Amino acid sequence: GYLFRYTPDGQVEGLVKNKTMLLVISSGSDYTTQPMASFNFVESYLRAIFGFVGLTDVHVFHANGMDMGPELKKTGQRSAIAEARAFVESGVWRPARAVHAPVLELAPPIAQVLVA
Repeated sequence: GYLFRYTPDGQVEGLVKNKTMLLVISSGSDYTTQPMASFNFVESYLRAIFGFVGLTDVHVFHANGMDMGPELKKTGQRSAIAEARAFVESGVWRPARAVHAPVLELAPPIAQVLVA
């Protein structure tokens, strides 16, 4: 399928709609606070690219300090896991439930057909 299209007036329209994206970004250092935050191009770049195709509900989890020694590596991993767990437990990612009509059974289950 297509990810974007041009509207009649020449604007770009992202075609990936009503989706949630989860990103886990790992880095050797900690780019979430200054002064290193100025060097964090990854998150803004990915948000721009995914936003271009319509993915605007983006949640980012950071695993920082992967090259800053064993203790900071463990701390970064645990932090990212805790962020992801909190997000999942919040239920924010769940789409609204659609109301479906009851499914009509048109044929007997295959097991009944084989036994009969």
